[in-house]
Amino acid sequence: MALYRVQSNGKAPTGLQAGDEVVTGGGTYRILGVNADGSYRSALSNQQQTIYNYRGSYGVPAARAAQQPVQDLSGARARAGGEAGGVCLPVGGAAAGAL
Repeated sequence: MALYRVQSNGKAPTGLQAGDEVVTGGGTYRILGVNADGSYRSALSNQQQTIYNYRGSYGVPAARAAQQPVQDLSGARARAGGEAGGVCLPVGGAAAGAL
């Protein structure tokens, strides 16, 4: 389990797994799982910890990440019919893989 910073384009790094966390401008999200399409299921784990106040270090995603689509955390939305409290993070568009 590692802590990652959301990319400047608002997308989470690729290659994350359940238990990893992503620090965003709106809080820190824990990855609950990876969907078949590569998108993440996540839940807000710490609303107070953001990219604006977190001063610790961040992990570097594994090399395998370059082969997977980028995940969009900027518009996290509740997953229709999903588990309680989880959100489904949609796969990124044309900017996939960009840092």
